[in-house]
Amino acid sequence: MENITKSAAQIAREHNISPQLLRNRLKKGMSIEDAVKECINVRDARAASGSAPHKSSRPGQGEIEFAGETYASFSAACQALGLRESSAYAKRKRLMDNGYSMESASRTVLEEAATRGVQHRKRTPVIINGISYDSQLEAAGALGLSMGSINARRTRDKLSFEEAVRTLLEAKTADYIYGIPSTNHPWPEFRDAISGNQDYQLTEDGDQITATLSLPGGIAINYTISMAVSGFISFYFQDLEFLADYNLNELNSHYIGVKFLREADNTVSARYDMPVIGRIQSDLAQFFKIRNFVFSIISSIINQ
Repeated sequence: MENITKSAAQIAREHNISPQLLRNRLKKGMSIEDAVKECINVRDARAASGSAPHKSSRPGQGEIEFAGETYASFSAACQALGLRESSAYAKRKRLMDNGYSMESASRTVLEEAATRGVQHRKRTPVIINGISYDSQLEAAGALGLSMGSINARRTRDKLSFEEAVRTLLEAKTADYIYGIPSTNHPWPEFRDAISGNQDYQLTEDGDQITATLSLPGGIAINYTISMAVSGFISFYFQDLEFLADYNLNELNSHYIGVKFLREADNTVSARYDMPVIGRIQSDLAQFFKIRNFVFSIISSIINQ
């Protein structure tokens, strides 16, 4: 199979398989080729058993993609979003009578349904991967997710806002892990903005930024900032000697978002991967929020 530069959803559409099933197989360590083959086998087995999705007799029932999900039909999308089909079709027809194409009208109806009720949740504080946000809208914007995709996933899978966001972020992370980048972020622009601060030094090759976390008691911890994987800024803290005797599984369970790792040489490191959205000011604001969060965790562990 050729080198993949497509999203999991695109690959799934090309093979008429479930994107979620494909991601699940990839997370289990399967190659893309094997994962696609298994998903095709599952699809064919379901079709043979008569459990394939019911095809409606309504017109315009081709496959439709919305908010990162692929639905067998407009009806299926309406059901996933909790829409009354009769109302949705009536609204779509009105839009088409006003010059919208069927695809554009369908998308407009679904977008309005997915974002309905956002006004009532604007100021609901949320915590995602340990980071606090003043509202759901702020969290969605900082993480590069649309409220439409979040609400669609909430409705379809009956999830809380936080669960839906984590699920979408996991899918986004899986795309990067398996070589399917969904966005390109200008690392040079971000790098130059950060390295303009005297606390951060750019390495000669320009691929990393080095910095030092100074704590009370003369403790200094070196760390790096880089974009080793497109779409994510990584904070990497090495040689955390004060964590040598800690149970890292307990730390990872307690401090959500930070990954504590025991390296091959038995030293302990910590990492936080920050998704970027490509808007430099928003990414910088998120960067400093996460930096302070990680600093506070390390400080609290040292002071225990």
